[in-house]
Amino acid sequence: MRVVRLPDSAGVELDPTGKRAGRGAYVCVSDACLTLAFKKGGLARTLKCKVPASLEADIRAHVATLQAVSVNATDDVSA
Repeated sequence: MRVVRLPDSAGVELDPTGKRAGRGAYVCVSDACLTLAFKKGGLARTLKCKVPASLEADIRAHVATLQAVSVNATDDVSA
C-alpha cells in the first residue's frame, strides 16, 4: 500500500493508485507491519514528516475493503 507526502507540506495521504505526486512510501498491509509503521515511527521517518494518526485507520479501512472485494470476487468465480 502506498502512502504519499504531498508537495508543499500539504499533508500525508493514502495513494491507492500509486501515481500521486510527492514523496512516497510502501507499507505492507499485514496488521503487524502497519502497527510497526505507525508505533515505531518508521513511516514518519521515511516520509520525513509527521504522519496523522487518522491515516492508520484510513489504511486499515482501505485494506478491509480490498479484502472484502477479493473474497466476493473469489465467491463469484467459484459459483
